[in-house]
Amino acid sequence: MAATSVLEPMVVLYRFTGEPKYLEFARYIVKSWDEPNGPKIIATLLKEKQVNKTANGKAYEMLSNLVGLCELARATGIGRCWSRC
Repeated sequence: MAATSVLEPMVVLYRFTGEPKYLEFARYIVKSWDEPNGPKIIATLLKEKQVNKTANGKAYEMLSNLVGLCELARATGIGRCWSRC
């Protein structure tokens, strides 16, 4: 989960520069969460409804990922951006 905590900075870079490559990378990060070898962030949150049961359970990493997800939703205007980004 630590590797995907760069989601928010990537979205911020996109918002400041308008460079599509940053948005593409942010979308790639979100999609990787539920890949076969990924941390299963969205699937676990939807199933367990507890952040402490998600991935490695580290609150600061989870918060960073969730803030990034919120920023991505703001930047794209897509409310459920994990399924449609």
